[in-house]
Amino acid sequence: MIALLAVALAAFYEIFIKAMLRVGERRFFLENHLYHKTHIGRIFFLFKEKKFRRPAWVMLVKAIYLFLWSLTIVGGIIKHYSYKMIPYILAENPDIDRRQAFKLSREMMNGNKWKAFVLDLSFIGW
Repeated sequence: MIALLAVALAAFYEIFIKAMLRVGERRFFLENHLYHKTHIGRIFFLFKEKKFRRPAWVMLVKAIYLFLWSLTIVGGIIKHYSYKMIPYILAENPDIDRRQAFKLSREMMNGNKWKAFVLDLSFIGW
């Protein structure tokens, strides 16, 4: 019973806290790029504006898709990079439809997956 409760709490944390903070972090980076006096509190914009339901749903579906694709190993790596832009898309538009977010991410990463992979490899030494 305790293990089941721990798994449920971990899932809740992963979906509603960690994923929303990841989207908020992307929002902070995007705003900080344009406005150099962006307050760190922008990380919590989804909670402040009460727009966390749809982004939570999209991030949950992304996690499920990545888990299922990772069962094929190569497909998991490719889809990881195909869906890499979803948190940025949600940071700009938290009301976007799930299918549209996935479609936009795939279009944005079309032809850029290898570049993103090489960029990720460059951070291994850090």
